[in-house]
Amino acid sequence: MEKFSPKIKIASCWSGGKDSCFARYKAIKMGYKIGYLFNLVSSQNHHQISFHNISKDLIRLQAKAIDLELFQKEIIPAEINSVKFAEDLKKIVKVLLQKGIKGLALGYTNPNDRQRILAQRICSELGLKLIEPLCGKSPKETLKEFIELGFKAVIVKIDARILEAKWLGRLVDESFFEYLVERTKKGDFINFCGDLGEFHTFVIDGPLFKKRIEFLETEKVKKDNYWVLDIKRYQLL
Repeated sequence: MEKFSPKIKIASCWSGGKDSCFARYKAIKMGYKIGYLFNLVSSQNHHQISFHNISKDLIRLQAKAIDLELFQKEIIPAEINSVKFAEDLKKIVKVLLQKGIKGLALGYTNPNDRQRILAQRICSELGLKLIEPLCGKSPKETLKEFIELGFKAVIVKIDARILEAKWLGRLVDESFFEYLVERTKKGDFINFCGDLGEFHTFVIDGPLFKKRIEFLETEKVKKDNYWVLDIKRYQLL
């Protein structure tokens, strides 16, 4: 079995949210060299990132803010056709392999996440190293550390059946963390990293960023059981 050096060139699987961002930060601290931000765009949902309600253009702006090359590909979402998604994902990862990538950094915290298990299988089949700095860690401690390090993530989607709409468009900060603490103290089952779909985020600034992103115009929209932040105008500062 091939032994990997921590200095190998890897791609950071990127959704634009806090977990993928934090995993990249951790991978760099572990000594890995990040070659690309690896982002998948839904081919069925107006060219947005599945679940996050974030446009592919915002991801491109984020890559500029971080100053790292973006490897962005469209793919049919797994929730529409899981078999084709898996086949297409493997083909896309093979292209990264041809570009000299030797591993993938993932931001999943739940070891049983279906997409994480799929990535694990693909990496095993292609001989790629899987770097998972957050997997199996306490979601509560992970979120706390993310905030303390100075990352700025905006809540862009909320499950209205679980969280209050007032948090949409606000930062994941100490007040939000304390809100989650109080909710769990009352007996509510909420994952601090939003692993059950409670909320999704978009990172606008932090230790990895050379520039920051500012939202100039947004609108709160109710879609079925979710509140989503429609980000109409933004800029790079």
